[in-house]
Amino acid sequence: MNQPKSSRSLATLTISIWALVLQLAIVSWAQGGHPIPPPPPLGAKTIQCHDRPIPQLEDVTEKAGIHFVHISTPEQKYILDSMSGGVLLLDYDRDGWLDIYFTGAPTVEMALKGEKSRGALYHNNHDGTFTDVTDKAGIATPCFAMGGAVGDYNNDGWPDIYVTCFGGNVLYRNNGDGTFTDVTAKAGVADGRWSTGAAFGDYDGDGFLDLMVSNYVDFHLDHLPPFGTNSTCKFEELDVQCGPRGLRGSGDSLFHNNGDGTFTDVSKRAGVDDPNGYFGMSVVWADFNNTGRPDIYVADDSTPSYLYRNDGDGKFTEMGLESGTAVNGDGAEQASMGIAIGD
Repeated sequence: MNQPKSSRSLATLTISIWALVLQLAIVSWAQGGHPIPPPPPLGAKTIQCHDRPIPQLEDVTEKAGIHFVHISTPEQKYILDSMSGGVLLLDYDRDGWLDIYFTGAPTVEMALKGEKSRGALYHNNHDGTFTDVTDKAGIATPCFAMGGAVGDYNNDGWPDIYVTCFGGNVLYRNNGDGTFTDVTAKAGVADGRWSTGAAFGDYDGDGFLDLMVSNYVDFHLDHLPPFGTNSTCKFEELDVQCGPRGLRGSGDSLFHNNGDGTFTDVSKRAGVDDPNGYFGMSVVWADFNNTGRPDIYVADDSTPSYLYRNDGDGKFTEMGLESGTAVNGDGAEQASMGIAIGD
């Protein structure tokens, strides 16, 4: 039996409405994993800016007297050549003004010839300019330098410098007279691998700063991975440098401060030695769960990152995946490099 045209139109309209309702319900369900954030805590200030000029940044490097140039090679045949240098800000002479230390590294070709590259320490002159005091400080050529960390490891009131390096890190003790002394051997914190990031933190609350070091890949100058030789050394059929995928990770280190100028490697005992061999780039201490104990976050390149919860007994529990900080929202590893912490 044929239905009137008006009835068929009404039925079509009804089906369309139900389809739209179903679609909205699906969308609503799909967004159920993103709840509305809670309101700010009581007493929190809300600042709204109106008609304020946008701050303008001016490059004052030359005017400030900073002439440091990080050496690099445009070919970048090896992953070691593609790493940039680090910068440390510290008031090394305790005059109330931040000074600047730049790490320096040679190229692979230079290193094979035994050539070194200089870092640079610039003293703040309090007038917007800086003076190069590297040679006086005695920290010109510590190593094949990557980055570093600043901390008063011996509690003498003077900030010391730890430089992360390819092939062995360096700890400089601040002598308090504008000079530094290499105390790496005595302290026992060389590590010896390809270290990238480092951070000081007192994880056991004994009043002495401990040291966490993130390491990158297992790389050797006497066994260089040939350029473009396998699938992990190619991109879109083009030959590129090998790594980090295809190379082995080298593990991380936690050095416990013994309070006498020496450190003990407690990485495995504490559970932060990176048994998976991920590609560590940078590390930071922060009390993420407000327990009063500093936790550790390690940003890894092309592999899951680590979040280590401080259990308070000298050990840590890795909870990167559980906390949502190991991979991105799609469950994929990221090329994590640096870290910034803020509330």
